[in-house]
Amino acid sequence: MEKKEKKHGSRIAAFFIKDVKLKIASLFFAVIIWFIIINIDDPVQVRKFNVDVNIINSDAIESVNMVYEIEEGETATVRVRGRKSILDKLSSSDVSAVADLSELSSVNAVNIEPDISERYKEDVVLECNDVLKLKLEEMDTRQMQVQVETIGNVREGYALGECIAKPNMVEVTGGKSIIDKIDSLKVTVNIEDAFKSYTKKVPLVAYDSAGNKLTSSTLEYSNSKIRVRCEVYQTKSIPVVVNVTGEPEEGYTYVAAGCQPSEVQVYGDDENISNISNIEIPIDISGLNHKSEELEQNISVQEYLPEDVFVSSDDSILAIKIDIQKNIKSDFSVKMSNVSFTGVADGYKASLAENAYEYINVTVQGTKSALSEVTASTIKLVVDCTGKTEGNYSDSVSAESGQGVKVIKSGVVNYKIKRTAPTGDATTTVTETPVATTAPPATNETRTPVATVSPSPDNTESKETVEPKETETTEQTE
Repeated sequence: MEKKEKKHGSRIAAFFIKDVKLKIASLFFAVIIWFIIINIDDPVQVRKFNVDVNIINSDAIESVNMVYEIEEGETATVRVRGRKSILDKLSSSDVSAVADLSELSSVNAVNIEPDISERYKEDVVLECNDVLKLKLEEMDTRQMQVQVETIGNVREGYALGECIAKPNMVEVTGGKSIIDKIDSLKVTVNIEDAFKSYTKKVPLVAYDSAGNKLTSSTLEYSNSKIRVRCEVYQTKSIPVVVNVTGEPEEGYTYVAAGCQPSEVQVYGDDENISNISNIEIPIDISGLNHKSEELEQNISVQEYLPEDVFVSSDDSILAIKIDIQKNIKSDFSVKMSNVSFTGVADGYKASLAENAYEYINVTVQGTKSALSEVTASTIKLVVDCTGKTEGNYSDSVSAESGQGVKVIKSGVVNYKIKRTAPTGDATTTVTETPVATTAPPATNETRTPVATVSPSPDNTESKETVEPKETETTEQTE
């Protein structure tokens, strides 16, 4: 038994001793072949990932009242070395790059350090040669009002009311150079085809004095999005009425008032505009003449509207024009056949006396345009017989010449009143065609009837007859 064991052991030893060099060479080549096979099936590769640089410890700069702007290195290229089987599992989200501003150098630069998800750290090698370079600047802060701008147009028949931003004041922080350029902070709201009020959030944008957008990585807002409430109302068309008061300068006549536009579009809550039927614009023309500057005015409609009622921007200004013309005089010879008698008592009739003139001179005054419509036939002569009884009379005659024309002088008329029948006291107007005589010159005369007594046919009654006794007053014509 012992012999067999010794024999078996010698065989094993002989196996390792015999051809040792050949066996070592075989093992070496086997290892090389194994590496070759592994690298063919799962080789080592390098892949590049472009990633955003994550900045940490920025408070190290802010603590000294400085802000930074990245000049170079916002993104970095990270090279990952590893086996293909590992790299195939990687995505951009697994790779990152970090810049620690607490390690900022004197030239305002810091190395970018690559990183990868924890589960791959043992299987890959990372490399990044990029550098983050910064521009440092003094920090500045301003409080600014938010302005609301609109684009588009609301639906036809509607009007845009007030657009209110909340908050309407915002704190802006950034580099002093960019803060100094800011002229306004605005939010822009699209109101195209809007027909009801609404609220939406819109981003805040900074603009310079030329209206250009300002952007900077240093700019920060206390509220980057602003809530805007836009009121949209249905409109109502309201006529404009010009109410002229006062009298123009002596010798002038007010003719008309014009207004453009004659109707305006207003808007507001239904209860506020439902009772508005017109907009009255008072204009005082006291002491004005045809050359006065006040004859043409531009007036803001909003001043004459109730509270919470607004006017469309297109109709906000009214152009008012007042027409005042200088008066002129004109003389007319009017037929006495045009005379009418008023206030004649019932039971009496009035008619021209046999010695009444065929014509009477009438002087009228008015504007040139008004006088162009006046003729002798359009002037109406009137004699007031109120309180008169039977007799002969000579009284001033009044004349009516139409709108815009004033009679300033007329003559006298000889007429008679006769009893017809003793009826009631009702007042009537009787006109009798006169007998024509020669026309006298135009004067202002007052003839006072003088009573004489003549016997009645039965010699039992006396009848009063009026003979004209002239008292003449002559008025100088201008």
